[in-house]
Amino acid sequence: MALSLDRRRFLKYAIVAAVGSVLVAIPGYELYRRWQITAQTVTIEGRYVDLIGPPPYANMELVGKLDTAYELLLDLTGVRPYDGAKIGVLLDSVDSSEYQALAGNPITVVRHCWQELHQQGNCCSELYHTGYHELSHDFMGIPEFDRIIFVTDEFVEGFRALGQQYVYYHVDRPTYEEWRSAYRWPLEEYSKNQFLFEYRFDRDVCASMLMDLVDRYGFDMWKRFFRNIYKLDIGPKEDRTMEERCSLFVRCVSEAAGEDLTDYFKNLRFPIGPTG
Repeated sequence: MALSLDRRRFLKYAIVAAVGSVLVAIPGYELYRRWQITAQTVTIEGRYVDLIGPPPYANMELVGKLDTAYELLLDLTGVRPYDGAKIGVLLDSVDSSEYQALAGNPITVVRHCWQELHQQGNCCSELYHTGYHELSHDFMGIPEFDRIIFVTDEFVEGFRALGQQYVYYHVDRPTYEEWRSAYRWPLEEYSKNQFLFEYRFDRDVCASMLMDLVDRYGFDMWKRFFRNIYKLDIGPKEDRTMEERCSLFVRCVSEAAGEDLTDYFKNLRFPIGPTG
């Protein structure tokens, strides 16, 4: 089998495998970087989180921060994702133009993210932020919570923000206050817009609304909320209309707050319908 390659293009590649008549080629520099990263990869084990990546990017300080965040999110929600299994955080050797990190087990941080942050001298602080962000997604995204808290997809980021802010509240109060100020304006602007006749499920408004309820009732209200809904036997949310989903959400938040918040949500143009 003949192989045809443009010579100029070929010079940019290194042949790394030959199986039968199939040649596999990747960029020479990329081959070197992957080898270098893989050769140096270490696993640093924490109590709840394991960090996998090359030093100095992977270090004990970062693992300690992620373990603390895990404990705080457990305190907030009362549950452990993945049936209590440890969560891996992978500083990946591959890149993506579509995202910097992905939640899951393991949490994946793409190479350009952690490498560039380290080169800029702010690797640890920014990786903490990324880790808190994705860990919060892992906790908030468990199926039992998805039945109620994710009324629409925009609530995914709203509740992620709530979890991340709970971590900052305990470990980094200046960052908490900075983000809290940023979270105030979306709800304020939304409330002033009298041309909206029904609720617009915007991710920033969702986060702003959840943090507004923190200001009114504290994080303890959300702790009660999570524990109240965890064992509710109500079936999948897809079996309910949007109005029913919103009404159930309002009912659960009201129970956790110890106050009927129907008018609060009606003022925000929530489409509240009958609760079956």
